[in-house]
Amino acid sequence: GKALCPAATGISHHISPYGDIEPCPIIQFAKETIHDERGIKETLVQSKFLEDFRTLAQDTTRGCIVLERPDLLKELAERHGARDTTQRLSA
Repeated sequence: GKALCPAATGISHHISPYGDIEPCPIIQFAKETIHDERGIKETLVQSKFLEDFRTLAQDTTRGCIVLERPDLLKELAERHGARDTTQRLSA
């Protein structure tokens, strides 16, 4: 079935206080920021990291990928070179 996670369906994202575009508030990895010269809409639409996140979450779980398959989320972040956007650098 289809994922129920709002970030997996593409209807939700999180913008950190520093402008990082994250899949959701608890997934603090980002590849792009709102400061990208493309503009926010184009950045969201064209982000390969967010697209691959949605596909992975939809194909993996109907719930939260952080709770069910954090190993796959880690692999995705590493593959895309996504930054740890926590201030503790503990994502």
